[in-house]
Amino acid sequence: MGENRGSEPAITSNNAGAANASSSTHGILHQAHHPHPIIADQVHFIKQIVSHIQNHTKCTIDFEVEWWDGDTTREPEWSLQIDAPQVVYDYWSYFDGGRDEATGFEQHYIHKILGHRRKRRGNKTWMEYKVQWVGYPEEVFNWEKADKVEAMAGGMKEAYDRENGVIV
Repeated sequence: MGENRGSEPAITSNNAGAANASSSTHGILHQAHHPHPIIADQVHFIKQIVSHIQNHTKCTIDFEVEWWDGDTTREPEWSLQIDAPQVVYDYWSYFDGGRDEATGFEQHYIHKILGHRRKRRGNKTWMEYKVQWVGYPEEVFNWEKADKVEAMAGGMKEAYDRENGVIV
């Protein structure tokens, strides 16, 4: 997916229209190495990700999550990555080819902006942002031009720029 994994798949913007999730569920059991707390109103612990559900129109994933208290819920991948990232990364590692092969998605979403840099070629300069993608650890990243990050995650970019004193 990123500079650290060889060739990069096509990345497109996240302007897909709304649609219901497809019923294509890939079910492999993912046993967490130990309980991972999810903080909401109280502390909950994930027992395992049971399966993932693909929304092919939006190129998003929901996980079917089994909790230690016996409940099973459906959680968006991006949300689970915030609260229990290692569970998400471990789940995708059980698939040959990882998340890319398991989903077949060519569209990706920005999870977090990790850094920025100014680039120069001749008398042209531009800003690039180091981005982490939903479903992937920080070690798998891309450097993307500011206009692409703005188009994909404008609010996130504005917050990052403000917090880091970035002037574009």
